[in-house]
Amino acid sequence: MLDSVYEKIGAEMGELTPRQRRNITAAYIADAEESSEFMRRHDAGDKTLIEEFVKAYIEDTVEPVRRKTIASEVTRSRAVPSGGNRTLPNMGGKPIDIKDDKAVMDFIMESRKGQFKR
Repeated sequence: MLDSVYEKIGAEMGELTPRQRRNITAAYIADAEESSEFMRRHDAGDKTLIEEFVKAYIEDTVEPVRRKTIASEVTRSRAVPSGGNRTLPNMGGKPIDIKDDKAVMDFIMESRKGQFKR
């Protein structure tokens, strides 16, 4: 039974180390000690018991790590603007026509006044 458990968990996690196998065995034994129904099904060779144990083990050990890793990757990436609003912000003055070079230059010069005072 445990070989089947190792095989199914290994298919999800990759090659299992001896320590991982010991931890899986300890979890399996703990479930058997907690539930006489679990032990009865184990003794009967119930294959659905393996599926249930593997599913629970993956949900309890692998999924939290996977969620944390995904959350870390998502927050590490910087948010990109949606691009929906492409208008220039109004800086308090009258709106400018961005197609008029003189209006744009006047706007830039007006915004720079006071920066180069001696």
